[in-house]
Amino acid sequence: AVDEALSDFEFDGMGNGPTLYRAADHQCFKDVLVVRGKENPTSEFDLLEIVEVTPVEQVTYAPDHPQFGGAEATLGTCNPGA
Repeated sequence: AVDEALSDFEFDGMGNGPTLYRAADHQCFKDVLVVRGKENPTSEFDLLEIVEVTPVEQVTYAPDHPQFGGAEATLGTCNPGA
């Protein structure tokens, strides 16, 4: 049931914007924050500054990408009784 619930599930509210769990391989895609440590933090929680936001389009790859097993790679079948 978790597999079915997350397949192509999109949500927002966990940080840096909308997120997609792709059905084909269950990868999570969202914008990527590039950060660096602050030189003069004002508190114990003020540690990082965002220097760039890399758009999700630049980090999304095809589910059959050769570096991840190519077209032959599969997730297998779901066993809901496990």
